[in-house]
Amino acid sequence: EPCQYHPITNECVWFNHAQVFHWSTFPAELWYAFTRLNDIRFLIRCIIMWIIAIIKYGLLGYKMALNMSFGDGTPISLREMNLVRKVIHDNMVFNTWEKGDI
Repeated sequence: EPCQYHPITNECVWFNHAQVFHWSTFPAELWYAFTRLNDIRFLIRCIIMWIIAIIKYGLLGYKMALNMSFGDGTPISLREMNLVRKVIHDNMVFNTWEKGDI
């Protein structure tokens, strides 16, 4: 099930890893790293990984070992997965660790 119920509020909370096992995840996460850190190395890796992913999974039809789809087997589109990733990243909180925090 994609949702788990919060133990206190009983609110349905998204609890799924669809974004982790989609073929577009690695290049997309490199893009997010680039936009967050402004490090050109992430952009270069992102472009290379998008090219590889599009050729491998889009044109040649390879499947990931842990491929994600809807419950009926319909593939999750790139547009839909980007929306899931956007919601996740819009709600992420990043901490800057400092000496003595641990």
